[in-house]
Amino acid sequence: MSKPTIYIAAGHGGSDPGAVSGKYIEKALTLKTALACKKVCLDCGHGGSDPGAVKGSRTEKEDVLRLGLKVRDLLTAAGINVVLTRTADESVSINDRCKIANAAKCDYFLSIHRNAATPDAAGNEIWVHSQAVAHVVDKAQKILNAVCAVAGKNRGVKKGAAGNY
Repeated sequence: MSKPTIYIAAGHGGSDPGAVSGKYIEKALTLKTALACKKVCLDCGHGGSDPGAVKGSRTEKEDVLRLGLKVRDLLTAAGINVVLTRTADESVSINDRCKIANAAKCDYFLSIHRNAATPDAAGNEIWVHSQAVAHVVDKAQKILNAVCAVAGKNRGVKKGAAGNY
């Protein structure tokens, strides 16, 4: 029996960025090769005084919160325990986001963003710990390739700053 695998890729555009179509979710849920776990920390990026990317009246912090809450429901339905770093429009430091995930002993930390600062910033990327070993980077690359097969440009696997994350 295969373990549940969920890939998260935020698209851009559309009239309702919080809407998650059944067809899109079906594609995402059928990519069953990389994320087998019991507990996930979902980090809906930005929040509070940090709006993230802004386009007209839309803000990244609102878009990714709506998406994150829907992804939480999908993960929960798949039998995965979910911890959220925020459930409302509030400021949470990067350090506190990591503390939340570590205190809950999550298997994965998934931070949802909608990169849009410039056309070059659009796309999907995965960040790994600054001291991640080769097999972790390889796994991240496989996940990223699968995400990009569903939607978006591949911006690569990136490592956090040394001594940081």
